[in-house]
Amino acid sequence: MQEAFFNAWRAMHRYETRAAFTSWLHRIAVNVVLAKKRKPSIATDPSVEVEELEQSEWSIDTPVEEREIEAAIEALPEGARNVLMLSVVGYSHPETAERLGLAEGTCKAQLHRARQLLRARLLLQPA
Repeated sequence: MQEAFFNAWRAMHRYETRAAFTSWLHRIAVNVVLAKKRKPSIATDPSVEVEELEQSEWSIDTPVEEREIEAAIEALPEGARNVLMLSVVGYSHPETAERLGLAEGTCKAQLHRARQLLRARLLLQPA
C-alpha cells in the first residue's frame, strides 16, 4: 500500500478529472501488486527499510510496530500477499480474481490464509 500511495503522489500531476480519483488510485495499486508479482522475489537489506521507517513522519497507533506489520505482510506467500493487498485497497473477490487470473474461491481461500498467517505472526510477537 505504501508503494501505491507513493506512486500516486509522484503521479498526482498526471491525474485527469475525467476519471474518478478512486478508480485512478485503485489502478495504481493494482499495477504495484502486478509488478511485484512479475518480479522475482529477492531478499532485501532490512536495515535500509528500518532506517527509512525511522525517518518517516508516518505512524500507526497500534501495539505492533509498523515494521513488524510490513515484515509480516512481506513474509506471506506471494498469492496470499497479492490477494490481501487488493482486498485492502477495496477490491471485491470477483474483481481480485479477475485481476489476478484466479478463481474466486481461490481468492477467498488466499485471503483467509493471509489473515490467519498475519494474525498468528503478529499475536506471537513480544510486546
